[in-house]
Parts: sequence; C-alpha cells; structure tokens
Amino acid sequence: MRILNQSHITHLKEYYRLVDSQSFDALQELFSEDIVYARQGTPIIVGKKAFKTFYEKERIIASGKHTKLTFVLKNRSIHSHGCFSGVLKNGMSVRVYFNEIFYFDNQDKIKKRITRFPKGQEKI
Repeated sequence: MRILNQSHITHLKEYYRLVDSQSFDALQELFSEDIVYARQGTPIIVGKKAFKTFYEKERIIASGKHTKLTFVLKNRSIHSHGCFSGVLKNGMSVRVYFNEIFYFDNQDKIKKRITRFPKGQEKI
C-alpha cells in the first residue's frame, strides 16, 4: 500500500466541492473503477457504475454544503470530519456531523470510502 501525503488531502477537498456543486460527472474522475463505499446504515456500494447511480438517482439530498472540514493524514488513509447542512428531496432541512475514512489506489484515485455518523444522529 502507498503512503499518502498532503496532495491527497487536496484531492478530498475537491471531492467535497464537487459533491456540494452536484458536479457528479467530474466527481466520478476522483474514484477508482472498483470503488467500495460503506455508508453506515445502508448497503455497501461496489463499483463506479453503482457509485454514480447512487449520486445521480438514489441520494436523498437535494442540495447542501459540507463545512467544518478537518483532515487527519495517516500513513495509508485520510480521516475527515465535518458537518453537512442541506435540504433533502422531501423538503426537510438537515444538519448532520460525519466521520469518513478514505483509501487511495496507486493512481491516486479513491478506492474505498467509509462514512459514519456520530451516535444519536439520524443518517441521511
């Protein structure tokens, strides 16, 4: 496995920017073909096609923004923490804190993403 560096954090900042702007085609370029996305409380998403379908059709968020982002660089992963505030497709406003772990492949693509929500919060 490769050792990560500050450029990988820049990569993740771009990820959150693209998600917030709903630039889902550009977002796909950041991920490996065999992406694995494990999101607390939901089935695991495997593969870029399923990942793209999640963002374009299954994601329940209409709009919003990730804020208060912090990143912790480990040798082989990056942990991010922050807050998401937005509106769901059903019109409900939400604010939820999250913790994520990202792993990269040898081509600097995100190959695994794990999302958790602190205890006591609803998942969105």
